[in-house]
Amino acid sequence: MKKFLFPVMAVVLIFTSCQKEFAIAVQSNDTSLGVTAGSGTYLKGTEIEISAIPKSGCEFIKWEDGDTNNPRLVTVNENETYTAVFEKERFFSLILDGEARNCCRVEIDKSDLNKGTYHIRFFLTDDKREYIEILGNKNYHDGQVIDISKQEEKRHGTYTPEGYWYYWSVLYYLGRYAIFGASGHPDAASVSECSGILYIKRLADKFGKPVFEIRVENGNIKSWDDLGDNMRHTIDLQFKGEMQLTEFMDD
Repeated sequence: MKKFLFPVMAVVLIFTSCQKEFAIAVQSNDTSLGVTAGSGTYLKGTEIEISAIPKSGCEFIKWEDGDTNNPRLVTVNENETYTAVFEKERFFSLILDGEARNCCRVEIDKSDLNKGTYHIRFFLTDDKREYIEILGNKNYHDGQVIDISKQEEKRHGTYTPEGYWYYWSVLYYLGRYAIFGASGHPDAASVSECSGILYIKRLADKFGKPVFEIRVENGNIKSWDDLGDNMRHTIDLQFKGEMQLTEFMDD
């Protein structure tokens, strides 16, 4: 029997050497936003499940390698690290004249964006006839809390189309007609009868789309005498998320 001992031991050693183990690390890009599961040491060829668990108020976006499945199945072939990307949850809220409204789509004019101007529309209906329009300028308004009861100083000697874009505005449109609005332009008559704050901030770019935070808080706006319904309106808008790049052809 002794003459068979060496071959048997050799087979065992060969089999054991084929059973390689690899370390799989599953981690979060920010543990304050979310945690992960699935880390461990596994045999080569094993299919395992890894997962990303967002915390309250946060959401899983993708894995760093671009995969968006969660949970996700991966096959172990080597030591590997998988990083889950979490972000604060995107949100939208609009209270218009005391009524909660939904938003169908948010768009930003890419031609104006290339010039450093934020021209944004929050469409409240699928036919795009009803929308809130926010205007601002990167150099003067990005990350600033704007008092909409105050007009801005003139930055040009005369009123020009180019100069207009230096000033903020908040408007509500129904069809092609502005029902109410407030503007920081020095010649705008309506600002003195308005109150509240406007906040515009470009946060990042994701998947080819700009990510913004927009707030209109405690907005109380009296429409123009010669434009709109000459009534007082209230608006509270909260938004954080991606915007669709487009061109507003009707301007």
